[in-house]
Amino acid sequence: MTTAALHRHHDTITNKNESLHVVLNDEPLSDYAINEIKEARKEIKRGEFYTEKEIMTKFGL
Repeated sequence: MTTAALHRHHDTITNKNESLHVVLNDEPLSDYAINEIKEARKEIKRGEFYTEKEIMTKFGL
């Protein structure tokens, strides 16, 4: 499992080996974005997702 931490004061997401600089937006999410998040959560609960290992194997990475 990959664990990431968001550091708001630096606008950086870090994990064990890498950092990703991101832009944080304080604007509210659109209805479309909220609905997409809800659908994604339902898919995860139904087990409709691939693990990182499965994806890496599928694409030979």
